[in-house]
Amino acid sequence: MKRKPDRRLTLEEAVALAGARHLDVICAGQALALQWWLDQEQITAAKFAARYHLGVSTVYDVLNIKYSPSCHLMSRMVKCFGRPLWEFDRDAELLLKGEIPLYRNSQTPSEH
Repeated sequence: MKRKPDRRLTLEEAVALAGARHLDVICAGQALALQWWLDQEQITAAKFAARYHLGVSTVYDVLNIKYSPSCHLMSRMVKCFGRPLWEFDRDAELLLKGEIPLYRNSQTPSEH
């Protein structure tokens, strides 16, 4: 059975989810950055998890802002993209500020 494409949160949805779950807004930014980076690699969350031996539910929990992920977890995920955690957090902040379009495919947030 073919899997549906991953659902993408909008900026407003991500911020609202973080607020409703009493999480810091950076959690919303991290979810948006992760979905952005997955889009750039043209890979689903499930395939990403399988390729890098991460829990599928863990990746989806981060994308759906179920909890505040640890620095260790985010660092592990980001290393799969071959980039440092500080670039990921910077991209998360830029996405939250609306300085990077969510669905732009021509360049990565860090190249903006």
